[in-house]
Amino acid sequence: MKKFIKTNIIIQIVFFLIIIFVNYSLAEDNKENEVNNINKKAEYIKQNCKIGKKYFLKDNKKFIKNVLIGEWAALPHSKINFLESGKFTLIYQMKNKLEGEWDVGKNCILIKFKDEKKYNCIEIEYYILSNYDSTYIFEVVFKNDYYWGGELYLEFN
Repeated sequence: MKKFIKTNIIIQIVFFLIIIFVNYSLAEDNKENEVNNINKKAEYIKQNCKIGKKYFLKDNKKFIKNVLIGEWAALPHSKINFLESGKFTLIYQMKNKLEGEWDVGKNCILIKFKDEKKYNCIEIEYYILSNYDSTYIFEVVFKNDYYWGGELYLEFN
């Protein structure tokens, strides 16, 4: 009987520790995913970037991957929506729509359009936070221009 009680207590302790671990992991994941909301994303950017300083992807790959999730203007006439699932939708010249998969690579955004077998490396030159009056602009500037744009642009207060 005593052995049964000890075993039962050990099982309950292990179960309790597993629940704590799982809840902690989920809380950390949710903290990272909150940057999808534009207000939370704006605060996340302002907390992690100094105005006017150029950052490079190697400085913080995890930061840029989290910030990219959501809809961006892709100047001059496009927009792109990066989904947390690794999918994206690109609308360029305000009418053409392409879809595919994305990720962040060594120094680039990896993009694979639907029906392509390989990822294309869209090399990031730098990213920067600017402030004009009360408007912040966060830009991801590419090393080269593409038919759909040469930078990603996010404006917020």
